[in-house]
Amino acid sequence: GVGKTTLAQFVYHDQRVKDHFQPHLWWICVSDDFNVSEIVRKIVEVGGENCSGAMELESRAKKLVEMLYGKRFLLILDDVWNEDPRKWDQLEVILNRGANGSKIVVTTRKTKVAEIVGSDYKHPLGELSSDDCWSIFRRIALSGRANVEEGLEKIGREIVNKCKGHPLALI
Repeated sequence: GVGKTTLAQFVYHDQRVKDHFQPHLWWICVSDDFNVSEIVRKIVEVGGENCSGAMELESRAKKLVEMLYGKRFLLILDDVWNEDPRKWDQLEVILNRGANGSKIVVTTRKTKVAEIVGSDYKHPLGELSSDDCWSIFRRIALSGRANVEEGLEKIGREIVNKCKGHPLALI
């Protein structure tokens, strides 16, 4: 990918973010199975509460609402694919119980997902330029050497071109 999860991890692990939202920071990997009941269960369990697998969505949601009520939180939903607005609406009703200033960050490869969640801010990540890729490659693979012999540079630039601007392919 182009680094969506990595960027979200930098935000999540930033000390200022931790100080602002502690102890209510949650990271949930969603992927292609957007099951509202499972997402709620994961949040409740990451929040330190017990949430039996046999509990129905209504019971799980009640438990999560109790956890969130009046508290500021940060929730990162990573790698979301769901394009069904009804599922988002169902989850949003539960998550809207937090205090003002609560934030939900969604990483996705699908533009439609950002539209469905009604995102206040979208930060699309694009491909890096060839020069930026070469700079990263040189710093990592060649220990940042300023002077690289011609043959090695040629091979390095071929590798960079095959990565097609994707930063994670370089590292």
